[in-house]
Amino acid sequence: MSFWFYLAGTFAYYWLTFLQRAPEPEYFILVIGFFGLLISFFSTLSIASLANESKSYPLFMRLESRIEFLIAIIVTSLLFTLILQLLFSLLVLIRNGPELTLGRVLEIPPLWLSINILASVVALQASDFISYGWSRVCIFGLLALALVIGDDDGATLEWLAEIFRNVANQTTPSGNAQIQLSRALNASADFLTGDFMGSVGNIFNGIFWPFRAIIDGVLNGYFTSSQAWAPALLLIFASVLFLLAADFFSSRDMILREE
Repeated sequence: MSFWFYLAGTFAYYWLTFLQRAPEPEYFILVIGFFGLLISFFSTLSIASLANESKSYPLFMRLESRIEFLIAIIVTSLLFTLILQLLFSLLVLIRNGPELTLGRVLEIPPLWLSINILASVVALQASDFISYGWSRVCIFGLLALALVIGDDDGATLEWLAEIFRNVANQTTPSGNAQIQLSRALNASADFLTGDFMGSVGNIFNGIFWPFRAIIDGVLNGYFTSSQAWAPALLLIFASVLFLLAADFFSSRDMILREE
């Protein structure tokens, strides 16, 4: 049932994104790359959900370590995603005919594979099969915080600081409590736009830099020496998250749900 669901979703995605004839190579690479990210994430969730059922107990008895099971989930998801991406690409090439040079074709494997692997590992962290206590809340909370704070020009923090200053200016200092509130709001606004939060924003900004580097490189038609490292950085991020997932998985009790 899940296979037919993903296949139907693939065709729906095709009709939504490739109604035009002869799309640009940049559009072809980015749109199908994003398709792979979605399929990797959701297929990993589906496979992890199946692995979390009690029928998996006999497999655990035969494995030397739990890590092999995690690797099997990721490899299965990646193979499934690559098959759908290949079918999708062939459909677009046959029906829409984007003009891809050999150089653009050689760019595709490292971009798509690195994105797919990272999406699959992130999905592991979101699954009931891997999550340990509040682990996924902490991880996705940090990602959300990085997304908010780590924008290029600090616009979100400037917006929040402006709100605090406006509220502080509208507070009538009629008593000691109002004066303290106004000072606290102004101090919070200064903190959000200060050097410390600027440094934190730069750190968080680096988390999403590989994605921006890939998009910029594809749109420009070439990758600079620094942008060429973006897929490798995505794989490093995926490795860190996988080690974290393996640690969570080794610590949790193997009480799988009934089918």
